[in-house]
Amino acid sequence: MDSSLRKIALFAWIAASGWVLDFVLFSLCLFLGASVLIANPIGAVAGISYAYFRSVKNVFYFSGNFLFFRFLFYLAYNVLSVCLFSLLISVLTKTGVHPFIAKIITTPLSFVANYFSLGWILSRHLKRDRIL
Repeated sequence: MDSSLRKIALFAWIAASGWVLDFVLFSLCLFLGASVLIANPIGAVAGISYAYFRSVKNVFYFSGNFLFFRFLFYLAYNVLSVCLFSLLISVLTKTGVHPFIAKIITTPLSFVANYFSLGWILSRHLKRDRIL
């Protein structure tokens, strides 16, 4: 298998595992009465964090030490991403789409955004990284 395809397939597998964690927590929060604007960030943060830590070395072959500012940059990106996808899920549910279906609809967009953003973040040389 081509190296690029292997990376995408491995990232897809890891992201799918993170998505299952995300979806289970999302569902549990909804079951407990939370709104989608609360349930989605809770599930998403758990799933995204899992995917990040599994992907850094296994997919993107990042061999550097844990870099605090790089991780903060990734977290900041994901706060924005989770907010935008939560709003999109909320809009879809207000138009009559079931929350679970809305979550599933937004997943491919989130996957592509996360793959390219994580690759970009890990390929950059952030000035602050050198300080720590």
